[in-house]
This record gives sequence, structure tokens and C-alpha cells, in this order.
Amino acid sequence: PALKVPDLPRTRGLTEKEVNDLLHHPDAELEKSGQPLSAWYLRWKTPLSMSEAYAALDADESEDEGDADPEDFDLQCEADCPFPDPVLFRRGDLSKMAEVNEGYRVSKVQGKNKGAIASTMAIQRFAEETASTGPWAGTTISSVVQAHNLRWWVAVEFDARATAYWKALRSLYSRGELRRSSGVRYLLEVAPSDDRTLVRRRRDDLPRFFPVLSPNRFPYPPIDASDADILSYHRNVPTAYWSTGVRLASGALPARSHHTFGIPDINDARASGCIKRTLAVPKPGRVGAFKERILQLRIALTHLFSVPGLYRHLCDRGGYLQVPLQPAAPFPFLEYDGTRLAAWLAEFGVGQDEVVISYAERWGRVLRNR
Repeated sequence: PALKVPDLPRTRGLTEKEVNDLLHHPDAELEKSGQPLSAWYLRWKTPLSMSEAYAALDADESEDEGDADPEDFDLQCEADCPFPDPVLFRRGDLSKMAEVNEGYRVSKVQGKNKGAIASTMAIQRFAEETASTGPWAGTTISSVVQAHNLRWWVAVEFDARATAYWKALRSLYSRGELRRSSGVRYLLEVAPSDDRTLVRRRRDDLPRFFPVLSPNRFPYPPIDASDADILSYHRNVPTAYWSTGVRLASGALPARSHHTFGIPDINDARASGCIKRTLAVPKPGRVGAFKERILQLRIALTHLFSVPGLYRHLCDRGGYLQVPLQPAAPFPFLEYDGTRLAAWLAEFGVGQDEVVISYAERWGRVLRNR
């Protein structure tokens, strides 16, 4: 195929209202570019506050930031991220005055260097160098959100093709006579920090939970985890990895997708941990036997909770709720009859907790109707 030589983008200055409107909304330049969407971007374009239930948590995060200088990287990091929010951090560079200053810079350089032909050749060379970068080939960087998406692939995911594209882009814009978009100016400013990260080939500043496309990079929170940890886990993994029946904070069931993020209902998220813990039986010698045991236990739980009121009825008839409630624990027996299962859950994890019972019954109905 013919080599696609991109047209270098130019950005316009934005008003304060336009900058505020960018926050947590899909970025048009990135969406139409065909560049890979990072876990950070997929989470970032999801509103961070969807319920009054998280007003206290958001307030705590704001208090942690204090009166930090907006240009300070260390104190302005986005929640569960090693970087600041690109729109907030680069707010000044999105203004009309920033674009005027960029025009002055270009005019000053061009007055000293009449290298129009050399610039054209540099763009051609950029197209050749990025032709093997897959979805990055033939694309450019315009907005700061688009630039931050690339930065995440380079300095957090260490993606080889994104890194090759990033290096070629920096080489291209090392030519001062080329006008730089707001996104390019952002990448060039943070380049020294990203260079040091690439030399180390690791990040030491990643929080316990951070945006990922697959949850295999950190474990599920333990049964005694705080609400903040449970919330952070669910905020940073796609809804495809949420437990069945966990609702959004808005009360709606999410679309189960590997590219959709959301804020969970904290009660559902905590209750789902109880079911997970009950199913976490120890592995026997054979893998097949382990899978069969998990399947049988899951079916037994479905039968127990898919009939509204059955768990409460068995507990009342058997007097199982007389013992103190203990934290959820793996079901240890090989017999999966409903009575034995109800007796275990009455003591470990569920008891008379209406929140957990309500979630478990919804979980059972969803699995039964599949």
C-alpha cells in the first residue's frame, strides 16, 4: 500500500468553559484517529461521580490534594494514576494565549531558518519510520487527551509499537519550525520524565490499583478490605470482570464489556466478595476435579438464592442464625445440598445481612436465567 503521509494538526485556543467541557468526555480526535485506546482513557471518559454515595470519597480525595500548585506533578496525580489529569494539568496550554505564543515561537524560528523543503522531508521520514507501528501508522497527535493516551501506552504499558511511534514523533518535532499542537507540546514537556522511566523499564509509582484492560496485574481485594479498596478495584477494571449482578452506582446493570468502565454500587461490590470467597475452594490434585467442584458449588448457590426467601426459610427452620457471624470463608464440604450450604453461609459471610442476601438473590436469578 502507498505510504500515508499525515498532515500535521493545529489546535485552537479554548475558553474556560470549553476546557471544562472536555473533562471525562470522549475525545473526538482520539476516537476518530484509530489509535489504540488505553485503559486510562476508557476509564477517564467515564464520569467519576455517579451517585451521592461517593460524595464523601471524592471529598477525601480533594482534601488529600490540599492547596497544591497546579503545575506540581507529585501532588496533582489523578486518582489511581501516576500522572495528573491532562486537561487539568495543561489547562493553561489549552488557552488562546498559548496558541498565540506558539505562533510567535514558530515565526521566530522560521525567520532564522528557511527550511520548508527540509520540513517536508522530515514529515516524509516520520511517515516511513512509523509505517510499521500498526494502528499508530499514518496518525498524528492533536489534543492533550490523545497525547496522554499515547503516554500511557509508552510509560505505563511499555508497548513497543507505541514507543517506536513516540520516538519518531519526538524526532519530527525537534524541528522548531513545525507548529506544535497542544498535545505535542505536552509530550515534549514531560519527555525527560518518560525517558527515565523507559531506561528503568518499570514504574515505581503505580498505586495498588490502576486502570488495566485485564485484572491479572493485581489481586481481588481481600474479604476485610476497606470500601475504598473495593471501589478502586472496580473502578479500574472493565465491567466484563465484575461479578454477575453488580450494579452501577446509578442503580443500572452495566453492559458487560472489556472496553467499558464504571462506578459500582459499593454494597453490591462488597457483597459480591462474599460469594467470591465462598467459591474460593482449595484446589485438589486434578484440575478437572477442581473445575467440576467449582461448577457444582456454583449451581448449588444458584439454586439456593434464585428462589426468593428460600435461604431465609432454611435458616429459620434450622435455627442457623443463632451463631455469631464470621467473615466469609470457602465452603469446605463436598456435599452441596441447600441445607448444608445455608447453614454454612448463616455463620460465614451472609447471616442476616439484608444487603448481601439481596445481592445474592439477584446474582442467583441472573445465573438461573442465562
